[in-house]
Amino acid sequence: MSLPDDRALKQDGRAAQTDLRSLLDAALRLDIHVGAAPDASEMIVVIPLRVPRAISRWFERELSIRQHEIVDYILKENAGGGS
Repeated sequence: MSLPDDRALKQDGRAAQTDLRSLLDAALRLDIHVGAAPDASEMIVVIPLRVPRAISRWFERELSIRQHEIVDYILKENAGGGS
């Protein structure tokens, strides 16, 4: 078994971050707000009732799956660490 080289890992990381940014942008277009507690203990999601239930559930599931990545991303963006 061989390990991927650093270039592949960096490219995968950029792709994952792009996917994450796309998810958060799509949420914002629907007025779904995603935030994080300053100590990274919680992710806070506010979904307006006008968002259809199926879409709301889809976002809840996707955000839950990526919770730790999202919290890290938000905290880095809030600290000025975004690109």
